Amino acid sequence: MDNKLLKQLGDLIDEKLTPIKKQLDIVEMKVEVVTERIELVSKKVEQSQEETIEAISELVTNGHNIHEKRIKRIEDHLQLP
Repeated sequence: MDNKLLKQLGDLIDEKLTPIKKQLDIVEMKVEVVTERIELVSKKVEQSQEETIEAISELVTNGHNIHEKRIKRIEDHLQLP
């Protein structure tokens, strides 16, 4: 093959690949956006889990304290040693 034919072949390949490259760039940008959104959602889920754990811990502690007060009142009422 001579240089002219090789250049034509190269130009044709570039012409055919250009739209594919543009589509690939668009897909890459979309993947980046989705990845960022996944990271944000993951952070929000983690924060929500931490808040839920804190709330449950507080409820358990309050329940325990109330239970202890009830036991103390019962003991006082029964006048146990």
